[in-house]
Amino acid sequence: MKLSQMENSDLVRCLVLGEPGTGKTIFATTFPGPIKVFDFDGKLNSAFNYWSVKDPKKLESIDFTDCRAKDRIGTSFSLMNAELSKLKTDCPYKTIVIDSTTTMAAEMMNWLIHFETGIKRNKDIKSMKVASMQDYMIFAPTFTNFLFELFNFPCHIVLTGHIKIQQDDITSEIHRTADIPGQIGKKLPVYFPEVYVSSVKSDKYVAQTKADYKYPCRSQIAGLPKEIELNYESLIKKY
Repeated sequence: MKLSQMENSDLVRCLVLGEPGTGKTIFATTFPGPIKVFDFDGKLNSAFNYWSVKDPKKLESIDFTDCRAKDRIGTSFSLMNAELSKLKTDCPYKTIVIDSTTTMAAEMMNWLIHFETGIKRNKDIKSMKVASMQDYMIFAPTFTNFLFELFNFPCHIVLTGHIKIQQDDITSEIHRTADIPGQIGKKLPVYFPEVYVSSVKSDKYVAQTKADYKYPCRSQIAGLPKEIELNYESLIKKY
């Protein structure tokens, strides 16, 4: 197949990382509707307050499922999985949002720990099951397989996430990665064509779209500036 024969999709696969309060949730809801939000953080009220003032009609195009942690066995992750399975055969949404990947990953890990994987557990730990090295080894491929299935949906996919800052014990280098269990946080940006870091400047939500020594940002949108206003309109603007 010639490169000239490649079809360029208009669908956005986006990971936006940032500190709390930097507009990630609102950004996700600026995408075309109808929108489905899996709300793991319980912070969707920020989008409600924003659209209530800016465009109340937008609220009617946003569906959400409350996926906040309700126990220690990953029930909320199971709930999302069940809904996504139904949407595979008939998806009415133009955008699917997971807010946030950080808390979803924690729920996925809880689900895995209590799933029958054949890993032997310490029966002396009565209060709760604790993740072992084997659990982390299972978590990484489970998480990436979940992403691949999500990317098969014929709609925009937006995942938000928080940032984890770590210092290498040997080199003393500072690493800023997605706040996800295990090593998958470092690899997560690899799977997304669009990776942004959100921040607030001059009372505006903005996104860094190009990599620097701090963050592994990237974009495949031609001409997209290094910094944009954090909304969907900025992604489809002709620069």
